[in-house]
Amino acid sequence: NGRLELNAGERKYCDYGPMKKGPVLKRDIKIGERIDHSDVCFKRTGTRTDLGQIHAIALLGGQASRDMDVGTTLRVSDFTECS
Repeated sequence: NGRLELNAGERKYCDYGPMKKGPVLKRDIKIGERIDHSDVCFKRTGTRTDLGQIHAIALLGGQASRDMDVGTTLRVSDFTECS
């Protein structure tokens, strides 16, 4: 089918969390609000995420899909659209 598949080790390495920096909110965000570069910092976190630094930067400007508190580690599903 021409698709590239990741093996289990590669999928695990794609997770961001312990010992890898993930995007973390610097302020509370309400559903529908745009998430801007100034709202996010990158920290080593104990929470796993599917969103790395490069992908997070590409999603900035997108709207929040839910209410989130300061300190929330962002995931792809936390964005509803990109600008």
